[in-house]
Amino acid sequence: MNPFVTNTYRGPAYFIDRKRETALLIDAVKNDRNLTLFSHRRLGKTMLLHHAFSLLDQNRYTTLFIDLFATRNLVHFAQKMSEVLYERKILHQSKFSKILGSLGASVSFDPITGNPQINFNITERSAVLKSLPQIFKLLSESGKKVIVAFDEFQEVNHYEEEFAEASIRTLMQEFPEIVFLFSGSKKSIMREIFTDANRPFFQSTQMMELHEIEQDIYENEIFLILERFHKKYDQFVIRQILNDTYCHTGYTQMVLSRIFNESEGEIDFPLYEQVGCDLLENYKIMHRE
Repeated sequence: MNPFVTNTYRGPAYFIDRKRETALLIDAVKNDRNLTLFSHRRLGKTMLLHHAFSLLDQNRYTTLFIDLFATRNLVHFAQKMSEVLYERKILHQSKFSKILGSLGASVSFDPITGNPQINFNITERSAVLKSLPQIFKLLSESGKKVIVAFDEFQEVNHYEEEFAEASIRTLMQEFPEIVFLFSGSKKSIMREIFTDANRPFFQSTQMMELHEIEQDIYENEIFLILERFHKKYDQFVIRQILNDTYCHTGYTQMVLSRIFNESEGEIDFPLYEQVGCDLLENYKIMHRE
């Protein structure tokens, strides 16, 4: 198995550093503080959320991860919520099914992933919006501490409904026993949503910005991983990779993943140069007409 993960969370053994950030997230959750996490793209926000969730006692906490990417309105928002809840089966099923049934919702399954897809009757938009408090009420009655993480939350800024932010903020106020985490990769928009005095979310959450991992910490953890997998390596190569990628998690992990996969002997400069040329060629192909 390649230990340098690029697109999914595989567990603590494959997660590099972020000890301080993980502690801050868990502290916020355990002390009922809503939190906003933001940074540039591909710095590891999603992985960090999944990592923090994995360290919580699953007998005491229910954790939900809702990806809002490509949502355009509150109906899409409700669909994403319902699909995750349907798949996880954490709500009282007969009550949840009754809510969906009253909305004329139909359930299908993605032919590739097998994940549930819930479709609402868009002509009943007002009923769909009224269902959100009912869904959150069921969550609050689930018997466990509930944490809901909304990823790519900046999408709400472009929702069709002018009252979208106010509607979600109202849910926070109505259900203070639920912890809300908001994650976004467009820093300027996230700051506007949560720090503009004229917007509903003003000063409603703890703010947390994610930065690059410090180079000395990053390289030491890479050394430990390579040694655990009995890989020979040149320390100067690893340092050069971190320098060239500016310790940007997404780019660094991509290079390390390729190098680990293609190394038959020692990880050295010739191998790094070859992998670097291949990656550069891939980017050139993507930008050709």
